[in-house]
Amino acid sequence: MLPLNLFFKQTTETARLGITLRGLLKLKEILIEEFGAAAFLDMSTADVNTKWVKEVTAERRCRLVEMEELGHTKVTSLAFSPDGRQLASGTQPPSDQPSSPAATDPGHTKKVTSVAFSPDGGQLASGSEDCTLRLWDTATGQCTATLEGHTMPVTSVAFSPDGRQLASGSDDHTLRLWDTATGQCTATLEGHTEEVSSVAFSPDGRQLASGSDDETLCLWDTATGQCTATLEGHTDPVSSVAFSPDGRQLASGSEDCTLRLWDTATGQCTATLEGHTMPVTSVAFSPDGRWLASGSDDQTLRLWDTATGQCTTALEVCKACTAEGVAPQADL
Repeated sequence: MLPLNLFFKQTTETARLGITLRGLLKLKEILIEEFGAAAFLDMSTADVNTKWVKEVTAERRCRLVEMEELGHTKVTSLAFSPDGRQLASGTQPPSDQPSSPAATDPGHTKKVTSVAFSPDGGQLASGSEDCTLRLWDTATGQCTATLEGHTMPVTSVAFSPDGRQLASGSDDHTLRLWDTATGQCTATLEGHTEEVSSVAFSPDGRQLASGSDDETLCLWDTATGQCTATLEGHTDPVSSVAFSPDGRQLASGSEDCTLRLWDTATGQCTATLEGHTMPVTSVAFSPDGRWLASGSDDQTLRLWDTATGQCTTALEVCKACTAEGVAPQADL
């Protein structure tokens, strides 16, 4: 599946788009075997086409982070700290070794599926197939709380904008809200009929969005825990959701190979974005909200104009992919 994560990172100079890869990746003389990697592509590059990855690498506009340094064998999730100085990664551990996003604690007992930093960067949250969430102190690497309540694997975690709440989605068909100070579950949100695959807070923290294998999205009132709207339109599971920076739009990616844009005030679908030929796995808005990025199992990254719904760029990330990861065959 490619990309595993897709995100825009705001820097002082420009907005950069990050793509996380898994498996075998060859960039020039760099070969990372059985390790994940993160590539950061300079969005200020004007000439963007299918050779962009090569050009960016040759011009040193692409940074490659070797996850071997973190002791991971298969990277399943990545997240940047708010100041951009730390990179957190979750892993698929060997069968005889627990999985942890931090080096100093044995941590989760099964694969880490999602990681997220708190807005102040002081905490890291992780969700796992062991059905728990954990909170970590980013300064010490110590686990400060284990959050229990889900009865099936946790698929997604997200902090509220003020950092006081943590949301989680799970294969048990529910979302949960947690108090990050106490580690207590404050609400269980029920409404989906299948696995919850993705969760995201609105920029003001008043709404929570979720995507599910039941082919719907739900909007939730974070104060009451009530579902305020069920968004229908996708014909296959929804894999990823993201709010625009102003909170007026919600984007979703689905296994039906499309993206959709939704009006968060009315719950109406305002655009269906077609172009990918395989399931869409990740979506992310640019910091100014003008662009939407999508990653897909068709091995392409696409950029969409959110005003027109038109695809402006289709970037071929690699030439071949196996079920276990990415395996480019062509020399770069």
